[in-house]
Amino acid sequence: MYYIVNYKLHKEYMERRAPHRPAHFELLKEYITSGELLMGGACDDQQDAIIIFQVEDVARIHAFIEVDPYIIHEVAVSYTIRQWNMVTGEVQHQGLS
Repeated sequence: MYYIVNYKLHKEYMERRAPHRPAHFELLKEYITSGELLMGGACDDQQDAIIIFQVEDVARIHAFIEVDPYIIHEVAVSYTIRQWNMVTGEVQHQGLS
């Protein structure tokens, strides 16, 4: 199943993310390698970030969020998880750039 995670970012997102970005990227790489994290990134307005997962059990997403430095250190101040019914498109694994 596909899920969209929407992080609501702190108003000082750019400043707050810097010390936590390397650890956040290491976590992303772990889930990319497992094939569970398909894509993610911040929106242009830097108010939200979107992460798209493909997992069998939403507990894997909760496990990600519980250890994500962006959540722990309030780079993202809240989040939602929504199941997404993808009906068109193609998923290609590209890794972290």
